[in-house]
Amino acid sequence: MKSTISVLVLLVLLATSVYTLSVREETELEAEEDSVAVVVQPDAKLAAEASVARKKWDAEVAKYEILVAKLTADVERTHAVRDKATKDLQATKAAYVAAVKVNLHQKNAATEAAKETTSASFREAVSAHKAAVDDHTAAVLALKNARFAFASAQIKLSAAQVAEDKYTSPGRREALANEASRHASVNRRIADTQAQRAEAALKASTARADARALQLKQAEAAYKSSPSKGNKQTVAAATLHFQRAQQRLANDKKHHAQALHLLELATAKANKAFRKHQQAQRRLRPDAPVYVGCFEEQTNNRAVPTLQGKVGSIFETGKFVSPVEQCAQMARKADHLIFALQNGNQCWSSAQGDSYGKHGRESNLKLCGPNGGLNTNQVYSLAAEF
Repeated sequence: MKSTISVLVLLVLLATSVYTLSVREETELEAEEDSVAVVVQPDAKLAAEASVARKKWDAEVAKYEILVAKLTADVERTHAVRDKATKDLQATKAAYVAAVKVNLHQKNAATEAAKETTSASFREAVSAHKAAVDDHTAAVLALKNARFAFASAQIKLSAAQVAEDKYTSPGRREALANEASRHASVNRRIADTQAQRAEAALKASTARADARALQLKQAEAAYKSSPSKGNKQTVAAATLHFQRAQQRLANDKKHHAQALHLLELATAKANKAFRKHQQAQRRLRPDAPVYVGCFEEQTNNRAVPTLQGKVGSIFETGKFVSPVEQCAQMARKADHLIFALQNGNQCWSSAQGDSYGKHGRESNLKLCGPNGGLNTNQVYSLAAEF
């Protein structure tokens, strides 16, 4: 077990160094990319170097993907061991408490020996439970850092793809941007699902804590009206259950906050990747829409005031036209340069080019879905330069 923990610690240090290096170099690459106004002409030597770098980080991503899968299995294994240790601890504790009660009523050599035996078993169970918890905590930490390393390798791979794409055609650039946007959108949906699960768990924990609080209140009332030994034990048990429920509630609140934070990050990355894709499309087709951002809307004072109609998915329309392009076509017919998707299927547009942001950007990125949300606009521009 010690050797396993040592390996995990080394992986944590490796992940941290790779992540720091990747963030710094990604920032440099993005700054360099933003400073280039035109597509660089192909260069055989530079293209070959960029291709080597991309293949290198492609292999790194594959390596960390395998590592994450292995550490995920370790977390599941240690979780099962911890659960078994918890059950064993509860069983030995119950046996010890029962032996103590018997020894109090019938004090003799047999009951004293039973008490000592169960006490030793209980101490061993406590030690085993602590070791299982420590192992599980170490496995979770190693998995977390491996995921960071995996994410940083993906960032590095994306940067290498961008560098390679500088020496290829605009069509290739658009394809890579489309793929990055698609992956970012998938990651956002995963983060949204995790946030919904965390929210459901939080609601369940809240209800459980409220129920335990009510049970404790009833037990205290019963003990107050009839202060018997049985009622006192009921109060003690209810207090323990209430404390555990409060701890579970605190943990679920923390997990819910973390899930919402990850959702915000995933949404921001998805929007950024989608905007890059739109810009790549603009290089191929000058009249292609460009993503502007996610903004708040008010029904009584609309920033994008004209409702053009509803858009549908490919499965609804039977045509291979995205909701963004459907709305863009409606805006072009109205000679509007700004349009927005709202509430999942509504297309709005504006003749005023600067009114879309008068209510400010949407701070709750959970509402910034691909096709907008309730009183939330995903805004696009058809202007020649934006």
